Amino acid sequence: PDSLFVKQALEGEYPKFLRLYLDLCKRLQALSNQSNGQSEVKLIISTDSTTAETSVFQINREVVVEFENAYLSRSVSRLLDPVHLMFSGETVPSHEEVDSLIRTIT
Repeated sequence: PDSLFVKQALEGEYPKFLRLYLDLCKRLQALSNQSNGQSEVKLIISTDSTTAETSVFQINREVVVEFENAYLSRSVSRLLDPVHLMFSGETVPSHEEVDSLIRTIT
């Protein structure tokens, strides 16, 4: 139950989650560059789960992809719902429907 709540929160707040994720990547990269091999801090940003190197920090892009897809799917659905309603009948869309679509887009 708690993991479902966390998943829904990360999907719903994906832009904020992505900003935090990218900030973490940037900070870890700076830390890794700053150490110049003097410590065991190493940053690996991978796009697949088959990275063979071991490290203290490993950031995998696949972690973000699931939340990104859910957010984009929900966003597209929100954009298309008013369009489908506008053109579902044989009549010309009303002024209110056009206004609703414009508000959704902006």
